[in-house]
Amino acid sequence: MISKRVAELLTAQIASELTAHMLYYSISVYFRRQSLQGWGKLFFDAGNEANWNKYVGGPVPVNANMCQQSTIDKDPAKVQAYTTACYRAVQWIKKSSAEEILAAIEPYVGSTSRESNLLEIQAVKDVTDYNGMIDPASFERGGRMWFREVSGIKPVKLADAFDGSFLTKAHAKYPG
Repeated sequence: MISKRVAELLTAQIASELTAHMLYYSISVYFRRQSLQGWGKLFFDAGNEANWNKYVGGPVPVNANMCQQSTIDKDPAKVQAYTTACYRAVQWIKKSSAEEILAAIEPYVGSTSRESNLLEIQAVKDVTDYNGMIDPASFERGGRMWFREVSGIKPVKLADAFDGSFLTKAHAKYPG
């Protein structure tokens, strides 16, 4: 869980960084779709692990579930239940095919084509971290984007930003 202080600092930045990251990723998926249609050619695939590792250096935390410290203090069982449910959902995504996932969510995805939906789901599956833990190296890589003058966010330590204890318990109960 992320501390309240970091949540306050990162809320706006997460939105912009996640938007930028997802835009970069979505553009990559968009151009993959265009290439499949014969309308263009993808020359750099941000969803390709080798490309990502070459230019970014490895995994970067881009999405987080936040919880106020007062909620953790007041009802840790509720926080554990939520964390475990999220972890189990991610494990279902990991073991399910793109077709199975689409079957579960198809009524909610709008008017995009089946082929586009399957491409998007598979692309997300390919870049998802199914473990969920944030290690020092990935936090440092992310920090190069988050903690800079333009963001106005001062650097924080990983220990002040992330508490993996609830996730560790979910891992123990439901080994992935």
